[in-house]
Amino acid sequence: MPLQITVQDIVMRHPMGMRCDTDFYYAKVGNRLLRQLSKNPAKQGLSEDVMMKMALKTVLYFEDVICDSGIWRSFVEKHQALYGKMLPFYSVKGEYYADEPHVRDIQLLLWDVMMEVHENEIINPENLGLSVIAFDFYEVLDDEFEKAPINETLKDFFEHPVFIGDFIEMRNVLQWTCSTCYLTAGRYKLRGFHETFESIIKLLRFDSHDNRAVYAAMCQQPFKYKTGMLALLPQEWLAGILECNGRNAEAAELRAIEFRPYDLYKLDGFDDTFIRLSDTQGREVVVRKDSYGDMRDSTLMATDGCVASFVKYLGEWNTNGMDSWGRFGKAYEEQREKKRRYKSGVPQKNYEAMMKKSGGSPLFYLRDGKDARRFLMEEVGIPESLMRPSELDDKEYMVAWVPSPDEDVFFAPDAALAIMDERNPYYKAVDDSETGMDLISAPDRLPGDMVRYLIAHNMLPDVALNHLNGAEAGRELAQKNLDFLARSIRRDQY
Repeated sequence: MPLQITVQDIVMRHPMGMRCDTDFYYAKVGNRLLRQLSKNPAKQGLSEDVMMKMALKTVLYFEDVICDSGIWRSFVEKHQALYGKMLPFYSVKGEYYADEPHVRDIQLLLWDVMMEVHENEIINPENLGLSVIAFDFYEVLDDEFEKAPINETLKDFFEHPVFIGDFIEMRNVLQWTCSTCYLTAGRYKLRGFHETFESIIKLLRFDSHDNRAVYAAMCQQPFKYKTGMLALLPQEWLAGILECNGRNAEAAELRAIEFRPYDLYKLDGFDDTFIRLSDTQGREVVVRKDSYGDMRDSTLMATDGCVASFVKYLGEWNTNGMDSWGRFGKAYEEQREKKRRYKSGVPQKNYEAMMKKSGGSPLFYLRDGKDARRFLMEEVGIPESLMRPSELDDKEYMVAWVPSPDEDVFFAPDAALAIMDERNPYYKAVDDSETGMDLISAPDRLPGDMVRYLIAHNMLPDVALNHLNGAEAGRELAQKNLDFLARSIRRDQY
Protein backbone atom coordinates (compact mmCIF):
# COMPACT_ATOMS: atom_id res chain seq x y z
CA MET A 1 0.00 0.00 0.00
CA PRO A 2 1.47 3.40 -0.96
CA LEU A 3 2.24 5.94 1.76
CA GLN A 4 -0.61 8.35 2.35
CA ILE A 5 -1.17 11.51 4.37
CA THR A 6 -4.70 11.67 5.73
CA VAL A 7 -6.80 14.63 6.79
CA GLN A 8 -6.32 13.46 10.37
CA ASP A 9 -2.53 13.73 9.96
CA ILE A 10 -3.04 17.43 9.23
CA VAL A 11 -5.63 17.99 11.95
CA MET A 12 -3.61 16.43 14.76
CA ARG A 13 -0.71 18.80 14.05
CA HIS A 14 -2.87 21.91 14.35
CA PRO A 15 -3.08 23.69 17.71
CA MET A 16 -5.83 22.14 19.82
CA GLY A 17 -6.36 19.60 17.02
CA MET A 18 -8.56 22.10 15.19
CA ARG A 19 -10.38 21.04 12.03
CA CYS A 20 -10.23 23.50 9.16
CA ASP A 21 -11.95 23.81 5.77
CA THR A 22 -8.57 23.52 4.06
CA ASP A 23 -7.49 20.23 5.63
CA PHE A 24 -8.42 18.07 2.63
CA TYR A 25 -6.52 20.31 0.23
CA TYR A 26 -3.31 20.26 2.27
CA ALA A 27 -3.53 16.50 2.78
CA LYS A 28 -3.79 16.22 -1.03
CA VAL A 29 -0.68 18.41 -1.49
CA GLY A 30 1.13 16.31 1.10
CA ASN A 31 0.37 13.19 -0.91
CA ARG A 32 1.60 14.88 -4.05
CA LEU A 33 4.90 15.52 -2.22
CA LEU A 34 5.05 11.86 -1.24
CA ARG A 35 4.50 10.73 -4.82
CA GLN A 36 7.21 13.11 -5.99
CA LEU A 37 9.59 11.80 -3.36
CA SER A 38 8.87 8.19 -4.26
CA LYS A 39 10.20 8.87 -7.79
CA ASN A 40 13.28 10.77 -6.61
CA PRO A 41 16.56 8.77 -6.65
CA ALA A 42 17.67 10.79 -3.61
CA LYS A 43 15.16 8.86 -1.50
CA GLN A 44 17.53 5.89 -1.51
CA GLY A 45 18.04 4.73 2.07
CA LEU A 46 15.13 6.73 3.51
CA SER A 47 12.61 4.78 5.55
CA GLU A 48 8.88 5.24 5.04
CA ASP A 49 8.72 6.99 8.41
CA VAL A 50 11.33 9.54 7.33
CA MET A 51 9.55 10.11 4.01
CA MET A 52 6.28 10.77 5.86
CA LYS A 53 8.02 13.18 8.24
CA MET A 54 9.56 15.07 5.32
CA ALA A 55 6.28 15.41 3.41
CA LEU A 56 4.24 16.35 6.49
CA LYS A 57 6.72 18.95 7.71
CA THR A 58 6.86 20.49 4.25
CA VAL A 59 3.13 20.64 3.62
CA LEU A 60 2.43 22.06 7.10
CA TYR A 61 5.08 24.70 6.43
CA PHE A 62 3.29 25.47 3.14
CA GLU A 63 -0.07 25.81 4.90
CA ASP A 64 1.57 28.09 7.47
CA VAL A 65 3.25 30.49 5.01
CA ILE A 66 0.18 30.67 2.77
CA CYS A 67 -1.97 32.00 5.62
CA ASP A 68 1.00 33.71 7.33
CA SER A 69 -0.07 32.33 10.70
CA GLY A 70 3.27 33.40 12.17
CA ILE A 71 4.86 30.04 12.97
CA TRP A 72 7.56 30.15 10.29
CA ARG A 73 7.78 33.94 10.37
CA SER A 74 8.55 33.83 14.11
CA PHE A 75 11.53 31.55 13.40
CA VAL A 76 12.87 33.81 10.64
CA GLU A 77 12.49 36.96 12.73
CA LYS A 78 14.14 35.41 15.77
CA HIS A 79 17.00 34.05 13.67
CA GLN A 80 17.43 37.49 12.11
CA ALA A 81 17.54 39.08 15.57
CA LEU A 82 20.12 36.57 16.83
CA TYR A 83 22.40 36.27 13.81
CA GLY A 84 21.64 39.12 11.43
CA LYS A 85 20.41 36.88 8.62
CA MET A 86 17.16 35.16 7.69
CA LEU A 87 18.32 31.55 7.67
CA PRO A 88 21.22 29.46 8.94
CA PHE A 89 23.58 27.75 6.49
CA TYR A 90 22.09 29.07 3.26
CA SER A 91 22.45 32.37 1.45
CA VAL A 92 19.15 33.87 0.30
CA LYS A 93 19.23 35.37 -3.18
CA GLY A 94 16.98 38.31 -3.97
CA GLU A 95 14.01 39.35 -1.87
CA TYR A 96 12.90 37.03 0.93
CA TYR A 97 9.23 36.97 1.91
CA ALA A 98 8.20 34.90 4.93
CA ASP A 99 4.71 34.39 3.48
CA GLU A 100 5.99 32.62 0.34
CA PRO A 101 7.64 29.20 0.08
CA HIS A 102 11.42 29.14 -0.46
CA VAL A 103 13.56 26.19 -1.43
CA ARG A 104 16.11 26.91 1.32
CA ASP A 105 13.36 26.93 3.95
CA ILE A 106 12.39 23.46 2.78
CA GLN A 107 15.99 22.25 2.81
CA LEU A 108 16.40 23.45 6.40
CA LEU A 109 13.23 21.63 7.45
CA LEU A 110 14.44 18.43 5.76
CA TRP A 111 17.78 18.79 7.56
CA ASP A 112 15.88 19.04 10.85
CA VAL A 113 14.04 15.80 10.03
CA MET A 114 17.33 14.03 9.34
CA MET A 115 18.89 15.38 12.54
CA GLU A 116 15.90 14.02 14.47
CA VAL A 117 16.08 10.52 13.06
CA HIS A 118 19.90 10.37 13.19
CA GLU A 119 20.25 11.70 16.72
CA ASN A 120 23.88 10.60 17.09
CA GLU A 121 25.08 12.06 13.78
CA ILE A 122 25.69 15.59 12.55
CA ILE A 123 24.17 15.86 9.08
CA ASN A 124 25.65 18.31 6.61
CA PRO A 125 22.86 20.86 5.86
CA GLU A 126 24.29 21.22 2.33
CA ASN A 127 23.92 17.48 1.76
CA LEU A 128 23.32 16.95 -1.96
CA GLY A 129 20.46 14.51 -1.41
CA LEU A 130 18.59 16.99 0.82
CA SER A 131 19.11 19.70 -1.78
CA VAL A 132 17.69 17.52 -4.56
CA ILE A 133 14.60 16.62 -2.51
CA ALA A 134 14.12 20.26 -1.44
CA PHE A 135 14.11 21.47 -5.05
CA ASP A 136 11.72 18.66 -5.98
CA PHE A 137 9.36 19.64 -3.15
CA TYR A 138 9.66 23.31 -4.04
CA GLU A 139 8.49 22.63 -7.59
CA VAL A 140 5.30 21.10 -6.19
CA LEU A 141 4.66 24.01 -3.82
CA ASP A 142 5.45 26.57 -6.51
CA ASP A 143 2.93 24.90 -8.80
CA GLU A 144 0.30 24.97 -6.04
CA PHE A 145 1.10 28.47 -4.77
CA GLU A 146 -1.43 30.51 -6.73
CA LYS A 147 -4.31 28.13 -6.04
CA ALA A 148 -3.57 27.25 -2.41
CA PRO A 149 -6.43 28.27 -0.08
CA ILE A 150 -5.69 30.44 2.95
CA ASN A 151 -6.39 28.64 6.22
CA GLU A 152 -8.39 31.44 7.83
CA THR A 153 -9.09 29.34 10.92
CA LEU A 154 -5.40 28.86 11.69
CA LYS A 155 -4.63 32.53 11.03
CA ASP A 156 -7.51 33.68 13.25
CA PHE A 157 -6.37 31.38 16.07
CA PHE A 158 -3.21 33.44 16.55
CA GLU A 159 -4.52 36.79 15.33
CA HIS A 160 -7.35 36.67 17.91
CA PRO A 161 -5.92 34.41 20.65
CA VAL A 162 -8.92 33.83 22.90
CA PHE A 163 -6.99 31.04 24.63
CA ILE A 164 -4.72 33.61 26.25
CA GLY A 165 -7.24 34.42 28.99
CA ASP A 166 -7.43 30.89 30.39
CA PHE A 167 -4.45 29.15 32.00
CA ILE A 168 -5.48 25.60 31.01
CA GLU A 169 -6.19 26.51 27.39
CA MET A 170 -2.94 28.48 27.17
CA ARG A 171 -1.03 25.51 28.60
CA ASN A 172 -2.62 23.23 26.00
CA VAL A 173 -1.36 25.50 23.22
CA LEU A 174 2.12 25.48 24.76
CA GLN A 175 1.89 21.68 24.80
CA TRP A 176 1.22 21.78 21.06
CA THR A 177 4.47 23.68 20.46
CA CYS A 178 6.52 20.91 22.06
CA SER A 179 4.49 17.89 20.91
CA THR A 180 2.96 18.29 17.43
CA CYS A 181 3.85 21.69 15.91
CA TYR A 182 5.70 21.01 12.64
CA LEU A 183 8.47 23.53 13.41
CA THR A 184 9.11 23.24 17.13
CA ALA A 185 8.19 19.67 18.13
CA GLY A 186 10.21 16.53 17.55
CA ARG A 187 13.76 15.96 18.65
CA TYR A 188 14.34 15.04 22.30
CA LYS A 189 10.69 15.53 23.33
CA LEU A 190 10.41 11.95 24.62
CA ARG A 191 13.67 12.13 26.55
CA GLY A 192 12.52 15.24 28.39
CA PHE A 193 9.15 13.69 29.12
CA HIS A 194 10.66 10.48 30.54
CA GLU A 195 13.04 12.42 32.80
CA THR A 196 10.13 14.42 34.20
CA PHE A 197 7.94 11.33 34.50
CA GLU A 198 10.54 9.44 36.59
CA SER A 199 11.05 12.34 38.98
CA ILE A 200 7.29 12.75 39.49
CA ILE A 201 6.84 9.07 40.30
CA LYS A 202 9.39 9.43 43.09
CA LEU A 203 8.01 12.69 44.47
CA LEU A 204 4.30 11.83 44.33
CA ARG A 205 4.85 8.11 44.98
CA PHE A 206 2.73 7.09 42.01
CA ASP A 207 2.92 3.72 40.31
CA SER A 208 4.65 3.86 36.91
CA HIS A 209 1.36 2.78 35.29
CA ASP A 210 -0.66 5.50 37.02
CA ASN A 211 -2.20 7.86 34.47
CA ARG A 212 -1.97 10.67 37.01
CA ALA A 213 1.82 10.55 36.72
CA VAL A 214 1.56 10.83 32.93
CA TYR A 215 -0.75 13.83 33.28
CA ALA A 216 1.56 15.49 35.81
CA ALA A 217 4.57 15.05 33.52
CA MET A 218 2.65 16.43 30.54
CA CYS A 219 1.79 19.54 32.56
CA GLN A 220 5.49 20.15 33.32
CA GLN A 221 6.76 19.78 29.78
CA PRO A 222 5.41 23.07 28.31
CA PHE A 223 7.25 25.13 30.94
CA LYS A 224 10.41 23.14 31.56
CA TYR A 225 12.13 22.19 28.29
CA LYS A 226 13.55 24.24 25.43
CA THR A 227 12.49 23.04 22.02
CA GLY A 228 12.81 23.75 18.32
CA MET A 229 15.90 24.57 16.27
CA LEU A 230 16.48 27.79 18.25
CA ALA A 231 16.24 26.10 21.65
CA LEU A 232 13.50 28.33 23.05
CA LEU A 233 10.96 27.62 25.76
CA PRO A 234 7.44 26.95 24.42
CA GLN A 235 6.25 30.24 25.91
CA GLU A 236 8.95 32.07 23.90
CA TRP A 237 7.89 30.35 20.68
CA LEU A 238 4.22 31.14 21.24
CA ALA A 239 5.03 34.74 22.20
CA GLY A 240 6.96 35.12 18.96
CA ILE A 241 4.03 33.78 16.92
CA LEU A 242 1.64 36.22 18.60
CA GLU A 243 4.04 39.13 18.01
CA CYS A 244 4.05 38.26 14.31
CA ASN A 245 0.27 38.71 14.46
CA GLY A 246 0.46 42.08 16.23
CA ARG A 247 -0.54 40.71 19.64
CA ASN A 248 2.33 42.23 21.63
CA ALA A 249 0.40 42.63 24.90
CA GLU A 250 -0.59 38.97 24.95
CA ALA A 251 2.96 37.97 24.02
CA ALA A 252 4.27 39.95 26.99
CA GLU A 253 2.00 37.96 29.31
CA LEU A 254 3.52 34.73 27.97
CA ARG A 255 7.07 35.99 28.40
CA ALA A 256 6.28 36.92 32.02
CA ILE A 257 5.32 33.33 32.98
CA GLU A 258 7.05 31.98 36.11
CA PHE A 259 7.38 28.24 36.58
CA ARG A 260 7.95 26.28 39.78
CA PRO A 261 8.65 22.57 39.24
CA TYR A 262 7.48 19.89 41.64
CA ASP A 263 8.72 20.48 45.18
CA LEU A 264 7.68 20.13 48.80
CA TYR A 265 5.61 23.09 49.99
CA LYS A 266 4.88 24.12 53.56
CA LEU A 267 1.37 25.37 54.35
CA ASP A 268 1.86 28.84 55.87
CA GLY A 269 -1.81 29.67 56.23
CA PHE A 270 -5.12 30.18 54.44
CA ASP A 271 -8.31 32.21 54.50
CA ASP A 272 -11.57 32.14 52.55
CA THR A 273 -9.83 33.22 49.33
CA PHE A 274 -6.15 32.26 49.34
CA ILE A 275 -3.76 29.50 50.42
CA ARG A 276 -0.20 30.60 51.30
CA LEU A 277 2.68 28.16 50.74
CA SER A 278 6.51 28.19 50.79
CA ASP A 279 8.83 25.95 48.78
CA THR A 280 12.08 24.45 50.13
CA GLN A 281 14.00 27.54 49.01
CA GLY A 282 11.70 29.74 51.07
CA ARG A 283 9.91 31.27 48.08
CA GLU A 284 6.24 32.09 48.65
CA VAL A 285 3.34 30.99 46.49
CA VAL A 286 -0.15 32.38 47.07
CA VAL A 287 -2.79 30.39 45.21
CA ARG A 288 -6.54 30.89 45.04
CA LYS A 289 -8.40 28.47 47.26
CA ASP A 290 -11.08 27.84 44.65
CA SER A 291 -8.42 26.40 42.32
CA TYR A 292 -8.73 23.27 44.47
CA GLY A 293 -12.47 23.01 43.91
CA ASP A 294 -14.41 22.44 47.10
CA MET A 295 -11.43 21.75 49.38
CA ARG A 296 -12.66 22.20 52.95
CA ASP A 297 -10.90 24.02 55.77
CA SER A 298 -10.91 20.80 57.75
CA THR A 299 -8.89 19.11 54.99
CA LEU A 300 -6.30 21.89 55.03
CA MET A 301 -6.12 21.84 58.82
CA ALA A 302 -5.33 18.12 58.71
CA THR A 303 -2.23 18.78 56.57
CA ASP A 304 0.93 20.84 56.85
CA GLY A 305 1.81 21.07 53.18
CA CYS A 306 1.86 19.44 49.78
CA VAL A 307 3.95 18.20 46.89
CA ALA A 308 2.99 20.37 43.93
CA SER A 309 3.98 22.46 40.93
CA PHE A 310 2.80 25.99 40.18
CA VAL A 311 2.82 28.47 37.31
CA LYS A 312 2.36 32.22 37.66
CA TYR A 313 0.31 33.51 34.74
CA LEU A 314 -1.63 36.75 34.31
CA GLY A 315 -0.43 37.78 37.75
CA GLU A 316 -1.79 34.73 39.60
CA TRP A 317 -0.31 31.42 40.70
CA ASN A 318 -2.02 28.37 39.20
CA THR A 319 -1.75 24.74 40.23
CA ASN A 320 0.04 22.83 37.48
CA GLY A 321 -0.77 19.13 37.30
CA MET A 322 -1.41 16.69 40.12
CA ASP A 323 -0.57 17.48 43.75
CA SER A 324 -0.53 15.56 46.98
CA TRP A 325 -1.49 17.01 50.40
CA GLY A 326 -0.49 15.50 53.70
CA ARG A 327 1.94 15.62 56.59
CA PHE A 328 5.22 16.56 54.92
CA GLY A 329 6.67 18.71 57.72
CA LYS A 330 9.62 16.44 58.51
CA ALA A 331 10.55 15.88 54.87
CA TYR A 332 10.16 19.61 54.16
CA GLU A 333 12.51 20.61 56.98
CA GLU A 334 15.05 17.98 55.93
CA GLN A 335 15.10 19.39 52.41
CA ARG A 336 15.34 22.96 53.70
CA GLU A 337 18.24 22.05 55.97
CA LYS A 338 19.98 20.15 53.21
CA LYS A 339 19.83 23.21 50.97
CA ARG A 340 21.01 25.49 53.76
CA ARG A 341 23.87 23.17 54.71
CA TYR A 342 25.10 22.52 51.19
CA LYS A 343 26.70 25.59 49.75
CA SER A 344 27.87 25.07 46.21
CA GLY A 345 30.56 27.05 44.55
CA VAL A 346 33.99 28.47 45.39
CA PRO A 347 34.85 30.64 48.42
CA GLN A 348 34.70 34.29 47.35
CA LYS A 349 38.34 34.98 48.31
CA ASN A 350 39.57 31.99 46.29
CA TYR A 351 37.37 32.92 43.34
CA GLU A 352 38.72 36.48 43.23
CA ALA A 353 42.30 35.19 43.36
CA MET A 354 41.57 32.76 40.52
CA MET A 355 40.04 35.47 38.35
CA LYS A 356 43.03 37.74 38.97
CA LYS A 357 45.39 34.95 37.98
CA SER A 358 43.43 34.09 34.81
CA GLY A 359 42.79 37.67 33.75
CA GLY A 360 39.06 37.23 34.31
CA SER A 361 38.71 34.00 32.35
CA PRO A 362 36.56 31.21 33.90
CA LEU A 363 38.68 28.56 32.11
CA PHE A 364 41.61 26.73 33.72
CA TYR A 365 43.70 24.14 31.87
CA LEU A 366 44.97 21.04 33.66
CA ARG A 367 47.32 18.34 32.40
CA ASP A 368 46.03 15.35 34.34
CA GLY A 369 44.38 14.05 37.50
CA LYS A 370 47.36 15.04 39.65
CA ASP A 371 47.11 18.59 38.35
CA ALA A 372 43.37 18.58 39.02
CA ARG A 373 43.91 17.59 42.66
CA ARG A 374 46.47 20.38 43.05
CA PHE A 375 43.98 22.83 41.51
CA LEU A 376 41.22 21.81 43.90
CA MET A 377 43.43 22.17 46.95
CA GLU A 378 45.50 25.23 46.07
CA GLU A 379 43.10 27.26 43.93
CA VAL A 380 39.60 26.22 45.02
CA GLY A 381 40.63 25.81 48.65
CA ILE A 382 39.51 22.26 49.46
CA PRO A 383 41.52 20.90 52.42
CA GLU A 384 43.69 17.89 51.61
CA SER A 385 41.94 15.98 54.41
CA LEU A 386 38.69 16.13 52.39
CA MET A 387 40.20 14.95 49.12
CA ARG A 388 39.11 11.47 48.05
CA PRO A 389 39.90 9.20 45.08
CA SER A 390 38.07 10.54 42.04
CA GLU A 391 37.20 9.53 38.50
CA LEU A 392 39.28 12.55 37.47
CA ASP A 393 42.46 10.85 38.69
CA ASP A 394 42.86 8.98 35.38
CA LYS A 395 41.82 11.83 33.07
CA GLU A 396 44.01 14.09 30.96
CA TYR A 397 43.94 17.49 29.23
CA MET A 398 41.12 18.79 31.38
CA VAL A 399 39.41 22.15 31.45
CA ALA A 400 38.04 23.42 34.75
CA TRP A 401 35.04 25.71 34.28
CA VAL A 402 34.50 28.22 37.10
CA PRO A 403 31.77 30.64 35.91
CA SER A 404 30.95 32.20 39.29
CA PRO A 405 31.66 31.80 43.01
CA ASP A 406 28.14 30.41 43.46
CA GLU A 407 28.59 27.38 41.19
CA ASP A 408 30.59 24.19 41.55
CA VAL A 409 33.67 23.67 39.42
CA PHE A 410 32.98 21.61 36.30
CA PHE A 411 35.78 19.45 34.85
CA ALA A 412 35.84 18.52 31.16
CA PRO A 413 38.42 15.79 30.34
CA ASP A 414 40.16 16.04 26.93
CA ALA A 415 38.42 19.34 26.18
CA ALA A 416 41.68 21.31 26.38
CA LEU A 417 42.84 19.60 23.19
CA ALA A 418 40.17 21.46 21.17
CA ILE A 419 40.10 24.89 22.83
CA MET A 420 42.25 27.61 21.27
CA ASP A 421 43.33 30.01 24.00
CA GLU A 422 46.70 31.71 24.54
CA ARG A 423 46.56 30.42 28.12
CA ASN A 424 45.99 26.82 27.02
CA PRO A 425 49.24 24.89 26.47
CA TYR A 426 47.37 21.70 25.52
CA TYR A 427 45.54 22.88 22.40
CA LYS A 428 46.29 20.23 19.75
CA ALA A 429 48.82 18.68 22.13
CA VAL A 430 48.41 15.21 20.64
CA ASP A 431 47.95 13.94 17.09
CA ASP A 432 44.37 13.49 15.88
CA SER A 433 43.02 15.74 18.61
CA GLU A 434 39.25 16.11 18.60
CA THR A 435 37.94 19.04 16.58
CA GLY A 436 35.55 20.22 19.27
CA MET A 437 32.35 19.11 17.51
CA ASP A 438 31.74 16.64 20.31
CA LEU A 439 31.96 19.48 22.82
CA ILE A 440 28.95 21.22 21.32
CA SER A 441 27.01 18.17 20.10
CA ALA A 442 27.15 15.89 23.17
CA PRO A 443 24.97 17.52 25.84
CA ASP A 444 26.76 15.75 28.69
CA ARG A 445 30.27 16.84 27.69
CA LEU A 446 29.94 20.51 28.71
CA PRO A 447 27.31 22.67 30.41
CA GLY A 448 25.43 25.07 28.17
CA ASP A 449 26.94 28.25 29.60
CA MET A 450 30.44 26.92 28.93
CA VAL A 451 29.54 26.10 25.31
CA ARG A 452 28.11 29.59 24.82
CA TYR A 453 31.27 31.14 26.27
CA LEU A 454 33.57 29.13 24.01
CA ILE A 455 31.56 30.04 20.91
CA ALA A 456 31.29 33.72 21.84
CA HIS A 457 35.08 33.90 22.30
CA ASN A 458 35.90 31.98 19.09
CA MET A 459 37.69 29.24 21.01
CA LEU A 460 36.54 26.28 18.89
CA PRO A 461 38.10 27.07 15.49
CA ASP A 462 38.37 23.45 14.34
CA VAL A 463 34.71 22.46 14.55
CA ALA A 464 33.73 21.38 11.05
CA LEU A 465 31.00 19.54 9.16
CA ASN A 466 31.64 16.76 6.66
CA HIS A 467 31.41 18.39 3.26
CA LEU A 468 31.68 17.25 -0.35
CA ASN A 469 33.79 20.32 -1.16
CA GLY A 470 36.43 19.40 1.38
CA ALA A 471 37.47 20.04 4.95
CA GLU A 472 37.81 23.82 4.66
CA ALA A 473 34.29 24.19 3.21
CA GLY A 474 32.94 22.09 6.08
CA ARG A 475 34.84 24.14 8.64
CA GLU A 476 33.66 27.45 7.18
CA LEU A 477 30.01 26.33 7.13
CA ALA A 478 30.19 25.16 10.76
CA GLN A 479 32.04 28.25 12.01
CA LYS A 480 29.54 30.64 10.43
CA ASN A 481 26.65 28.82 12.12
CA LEU A 482 28.30 27.47 15.28
CA ASP A 483 25.91 28.98 17.81
CA PHE A 484 22.89 27.87 15.78
CA LEU A 485 24.33 24.35 15.57
CA ALA A 486 24.77 24.30 19.34
CA ARG A 487 21.21 25.48 19.89
CA SER A 488 19.71 23.06 17.40
CA ILE A 489 21.66 20.02 18.59
CA ARG A 490 21.66 20.62 22.36
CA ARG A 491 18.17 22.13 22.73
CA ASP A 492 17.47 22.01 26.45
CA GLN A 493 21.19 21.73 27.25
CA TYR A 494 22.05 24.88 25.28
